[in-house]
Amino acid sequence: MRVKPFRIPRQIVMPGIVIHVHVLHPGHVDDEGDELPSRQADFHYDPFTGACRIRIASDLTLPEQRYALLHELQHFMTDYLHVAIKYHADLVKVS
Repeated sequence: MRVKPFRIPRQIVMPGIVIHVHVLHPGHVDDEGDELPSRQADFHYDPFTGACRIRIASDLTLPEQRYALLHELQHFMTDYLHVAIKYHADLVKVS
């Protein structure tokens, strides 16, 4: 069985949220004036609008891009859980 190589997805769909993933050239400046430094990645999550994006520099190797994507997803999950507990504690169930 041949396994397809893992590519960086353009978006990750989760219940109630879509995370947009962008692989960009270093130095890219977005609409808000944020520049993506060389060999880096970042994420932005607005809990009030639900807007979420991950930006990854294209000068990273594919394995580094994969690692950066997972690393930024960890940041998102931490922020997402923080917002869920802060604003929706009555809906969070732990057993």
